[in-house]
Amino acid sequence: MKPIFFPFTDVSGQVAQALAGCFGPFTVYRPMNDQVPAQMQPWIERGLLELRVPVTENEQALKAAVKNYLDWAKLHLGDSASKSVDLKLRMGGLPFFDDFSATRIAGEVKAKIQGGSTGKIIDSTFAVRLFLCLAQEFDRQHHEAARELYRYHQKNSRLISQLKMEEDLLADELRMAPTPDLPADYMVFDRVQAWTRIFQRDPNESALFVTNSSAVMAHLLERSPTAARVIHVDALPLDLEKTSAGESWRKNLALTLARYARNEHGSAADVLNEAADWPPSENTASLAVYLVPDLIPCEFFARCADLRETAPCIQPAKFKNTLIALIEGPGISTILDH
Repeated sequence: MKPIFFPFTDVSGQVAQALAGCFGPFTVYRPMNDQVPAQMQPWIERGLLELRVPVTENEQALKAAVKNYLDWAKLHLGDSASKSVDLKLRMGGLPFFDDFSATRIAGEVKAKIQGGSTGKIIDSTFAVRLFLCLAQEFDRQHHEAARELYRYHQKNSRLISQLKMEEDLLADELRMAPTPDLPADYMVFDRVQAWTRIFQRDPNESALFVTNSSAVMAHLLERSPTAARVIHVDALPLDLEKTSAGESWRKNLALTLARYARNEHGSAADVLNEAADWPPSENTASLAVYLVPDLIPCEFFARCADLRETAPCIQPAKFKNTLIALIEGPGISTILDH
């Protein structure tokens, strides 16, 4: 059962390493067939990352719409690294992220491309794909700005170490790199809803969905009062993907999760016991898996995204339950590749 990373359409190298180490091959949904980001390419070449593009209609119009909006943002915000840091803080001034809905901004951008308003009903699938493309670009700019801020702080730290030999509390504070705000925590419901719309167009034969955003998990659990945590591991080594212990863990974990998804009796005792025997590691993550009973993924995400009135997607009835997992830790939540 291949896990699906959600609700994001991009994945960093560190997050990919954590996913591959814990679960093996995984899937990421994309809003359009654009150029694959460089950090994702090695995982695709190794057969660990599968990209799925459920909707491919109007690709040129979508690319033009994204360019149109980014040109607008560049005109108003500029393209310097310092101004990209302010992107989230100034979202109130951006029509897409404020009083304009995804549908409205998509309609206006398409109208500009076509030379005026057509008066036709806007394609909602086009709108959510545009939303995901712009959210993806917003995340990219935020991560790049955070990387620049991190590098700047590291340079200051080295300078402080050279100029001030003795240790004191002020020097320690200056050397501590700031923790950037998490872009994944912004517009959580909108991200989940938009992602669900494209997932419904191409439901995968999987009952396991993994996120690295605690805000996304909190939203899903709030909408799922019957969800129960079935697995929790505090110290998951990030280098599991390259070890024999990791291969054994992934096999046992997959069997355990498949039983939970099929509603078969069993426990996670073997998996948890195996995790307890791992040697200490400096780079670790935590893993929490929740079982949502009696809802297949299409039904579960439709409920969490308030899409009950939409046409139900067709998903194989191989599983009876849905599994949602949160994997987080230093470098995973922030999605920074230093």
